[in-house]
Amino acid sequence: MHPLAPILAALALVTATAAPAAASSPVPLHGNTAVHAFDGVQVFTDLDPTSNRWHVVVLRDGQLVVPAIPTATKPIEVDVGPGADGVATLAYVRCTNACRVVVSRLDGSAPRTVPGSAGASQPTIWRDQVAWVRGGAAVMTSTTGGNGRRGLAGAPRRKCYRPYTDTPRRCERPQGASVDALELHASQLAFVDTFSLKEASGEGVAEVRTESIKGGAQSLVALMDTGEGGQTWIGPSWAEGRLYFYLSCLNDSGGCVGGAGGAFAFDPARNAYSHAASSTVVEGFAIDDDGRRAYEARGAGDQECGDASAGPCELRLTGPLAFKPSRSLLREP
Repeated sequence: MHPLAPILAALALVTATAAPAAASSPVPLHGNTAVHAFDGVQVFTDLDPTSNRWHVVVLRDGQLVVPAIPTATKPIEVDVGPGADGVATLAYVRCTNACRVVVSRLDGSAPRTVPGSAGASQPTIWRDQVAWVRGGAAVMTSTTGGNGRRGLAGAPRRKCYRPYTDTPRRCERPQGASVDALELHASQLAFVDTFSLKEASGEGVAEVRTESIKGGAQSLVALMDTGEGGQTWIGPSWAEGRLYFYLSCLNDSGGCVGGAGGAFAFDPARNAYSHAASSTVVEGFAIDDDGRRAYEARGAGDQECGDASAGPCELRLTGPLAFKPSRSLLREP
C-alpha cells in the first residue's frame, strides 16, 4: 500500500490528516514533481494511482500531510514560504474556469484567491507578496490581497549572441520563450527561462535570472545551450543569502557526466559560484534551510522519474553536498 493511502481516503472528508514518515527516509512518488522548501517544511505534488488525480503533499517534522486542497487531473503547482506573519504558508494554483493563485495555511484552511491572478502558473510567496507566471513568459507580482499588481520583465524579449556559424554577433527576439520556475525570497525573484535562437548551437537556451519585484534591472546568473540530453536548470531556491539550482539532463544522464551536472550555488554579494557535481537526474530540487543539503525528486538510478521502466520515484534528502568553487556560468550561447 502506498504510504499516503490513509491520507488520500481522508480527502473525501475534506480534512487534513498526518501519517508518520522519517524525514531522512525517501518518500515514494508516482510522477514528476517540483519540490519547494522553507523553515523545515517541504511541499510537492503527487499522483494517486487509484483515482489518477494529483494532490498537494506537505512534509514537516517527519509527518506527511495532505492538505484540504482540491485534487486535480494535472500536477498542482505549489510553493511554500513565509506568510505575512512569518509562518510557513502555501501558494498554489487552482484551476476552475481559470487558473488562479490561492494562498492558504499548511493544512489548506483559510484559502484566499489572489485577485487579478487569472491565467496563473508557477506561484511563489514571500510575506505579503506573491508572484506568478502569466501567458508562459510574463511574470506578475502583487500583494496576496491583489494590490500593487505589476508586470516584471520575465523572459528576455531580445537576445544578442554569437551564431554557431562563427559569423558576427546578431540580435533577435527569442522564439518559444517560457518561464519554467519561480522562487521569491524577500524582494528578490529568481526564475528559470528557456527559449530558442535561430542560429545558436544546440536545441535551445536555458537561463537562471534574478530580478527585484521592486523594480530595476535583471541579473543573468546562469546560461547554457540545451541539447538532446534535455539539459535544464531545476529549482531555483534560496538559503543563507545564496541562490541554488541544479543542472539536470532529463532525457539522457550521459549529457551530465564528467562533472557537468549537479547543484550550483551563486553568492550575489561576492559574485561567486560553487558546484557540487552529480550526474543524477532530478525532476525537483530545493536546498535545505542550512544550504548544505537538498531535497531531490528523482527516479531510481539514472532513470527519469515517471519512466515506466524505472523503479519507484522518490523524494529524498541528500547528505551534505560537496560544494567547491567553480567558474562563472555565463558562457555565451
